[in-house]
Amino acid sequence: MSPSSENIDYQPTMNVARAHAAAREHADATVQEAPLTNLPLILSAVVLLIAGSFIGANLSEQKGHRPQGGAQAGPPMDPKEKWLKDGAAVFSNNCASCHQLTGLGNTGSGFPPLAGSEWVTGGEKRLATIVLKGLQGPIPVKGTTYGTAVMNAKGGNPLTDKQVAQVLSHIRNSWGNTGSLIMDDQIKEYAASIAALPSPIPFAEVGKIPESENLPPTKKPFEAAAAAAPAAGTPAAAPAASPAPAAN
Repeated sequence: MSPSSENIDYQPTMNVARAHAAAREHADATVQEAPLTNLPLILSAVVLLIAGSFIGANLSEQKGHRPQGGAQAGPPMDPKEKWLKDGAAVFSNNCASCHQLTGLGNTGSGFPPLAGSEWVTGGEKRLATIVLKGLQGPIPVKGTTYGTAVMNAKGGNPLTDKQVAQVLSHIRNSWGNTGSLIMDDQIKEYAASIAALPSPIPFAEVGKIPESENLPPTKKPFEAAAAAAPAAGTPAAAPAASPAPAAN
């Protein structure tokens, strides 16, 4: 075989082999370099995944310890305080438009003041009668006569016995007034006893009620129960230590 024929048979083969080898080397280099190019993105994704899991776990733990509604749990409200607070809400929604939140009334419109009124302090029965039956004046309050306005029973609203008791308690203990609290069982019993009286009741009938006369006694003296039991979470007072003997 001549040299020329050898070149024809083997030279192209050698060139093809080198070309294939070069192609493989280039492909291997591309495969090896590709992960290095994406490595920062992969590391960032892993970091974000770990951080998200950590934050989610903390939020779940905090949510599990949080009281329902998002409000922080506090000590229970004293029954007397809650009774008066609820009474203030009843007054604001049903009475304040006439007697004002300040309890000073509106002289120009004929609405008498409740602050310092002789019909509010003292006995419970007169005030309860006015609220339960309404009032047809005129009525003297603190030296001024009010008679142009007519008060409807319960202020013209469908108040429950409990709401009446709460608002009366609020009126008797606000704006400098001081008086006993009134319970709903007292209102229920007294309302039944005066059901036959006209409504609104003439002032002359209210004036017949003695100033110091009270409602029937309550069967639910929550004040005494609240005073006897220490507040939740409050340790009982430790007995006083015996005094140390005086030094000679």
